[in-house]
Amino acid sequence: MAGGTLFRGEGHDIRQTATIDTKGIRMTRSGRHFDIGQGRRDGEDDRGLSRLPAAAAVNEQPLYECFGVSGAAPVYTRAFINDVTIAGELLDEDFFTYRGDADLSWRGQLLGWRALYVPHATGVHVRTVTPARRRQLPAGVNMHSVRTGSCLRLKNEGLYLALRNGVFELTRDAVALAASLTIERTSLPAFAWLWKNRRRMLAKRREIQQRRRVPDRMLAKWFH
Repeated sequence: MAGGTLFRGEGHDIRQTATIDTKGIRMTRSGRHFDIGQGRRDGEDDRGLSRLPAAAAVNEQPLYECFGVSGAAPVYTRAFINDVTIAGELLDEDFFTYRGDADLSWRGQLLGWRALYVPHATGVHVRTVTPARRRQLPAGVNMHSVRTGSCLRLKNEGLYLALRNGVFELTRDAVALAASLTIERTSLPAFAWLWKNRRRMLAKRREIQQRRRVPDRMLAKWFH
């Protein structure tokens, strides 16, 4: 899987700005994922990128590895698609609003695929949903954000990462639950959905974990 440099687009003509929209996906120890460089100028924040040896360069242009590829403009090989598709779904349909690209990237990592960032492949992307705009987003979008954030870990995270990151993840979970009980009660249905659909999500988890080829210890480097 691979992706390039996407700049933020603005206006009806989608003009390119100097602001980065995404260079790929990075993970945190709290289980959150972010678009690399988002909202900054090129080169200001490249956390989550790992430069590959010079021998991997294309036309003398460096390549980088990262945790995952943004769904805004990804490139997947047919071999990748065939390998990571589960129950006829490349993108899990339970992630229809949020985090489908992060879920697919994590699944790819578990099955031994790598994510490449190709800086000289550029494009423009218009984005309206960002963490900074959460208070301005429709209640349904925020509810699905809470729901799919839990699904992401439930499906993909192994015991080693759960123990290694547990303090950070549980703290974030407590904040999310407290917010849903107080200032964002419209997100409470996310927890009811998780309970109602727990068997289906656990079945997906079992299939992924049975097929995994890469241990969590090798993936821990991506969780900062």
